[in-house]
Amino acid sequence: MNKFNFSAPNNFFCSLFFAFGLVIHFSSAESLAQSMEAMTTANSSSFDSLILEAVKTCKNLRCEDSSVRAKILSKSELGELSADNLKKITLACQEIAEIEWPETILDGPYVASFKIQISRVEALIHLNKRIGFRVTYVDQAWETENCKYNPEKPNTLSECKPGLFVESAFISASTGEAFRDPNSVVEFIPKK
Repeated sequence: MNKFNFSAPNNFFCSLFFAFGLVIHFSSAESLAQSMEAMTTANSSSFDSLILEAVKTCKNLRCEDSSVRAKILSKSELGELSADNLKKITLACQEIAEIEWPETILDGPYVASFKIQISRVEALIHLNKRIGFRVTYVDQAWETENCKYNPEKPNTLSECKPGLFVESAFISASTGEAFRDPNSVVEFIPKK
């Protein structure tokens, strides 16, 4: 399993959207990258151990006897998160996609836009305390197997099958440590 500590490229751009219509656009700055580096601590391995143990017994983390429970954040609960935290969550997902996808799904006949959008945020609760988040994120993608896609000519994607890459990750609230949900690694969902 790869763990990620994040630094944002200076030209990074991302959108955050939710089913209820909230959209946040932002560009990263060096100060955000520095704050992400500062979030990494020696305790980070206890977060991934706790989460991985919990998903072994309850994949969706909604079982009554699970040591860690996932609760989908409502619009008002999501609004309680600071804009800085939402940026950090989105950057974490972007970083995972940029590192993992070229070695996995993009080895196949797919192209991604790499404009990550957050589709769902769940609070991870352990001993009645929020310890992190499970974040489901999407990206516009195309299947290029049955079309005449030319990477030199992006407009040729219009002939290819559109869809979304969908994936989830766990992110520690205290350290910013993030890793892919082993039960929800990236998959292509064709547009109907």
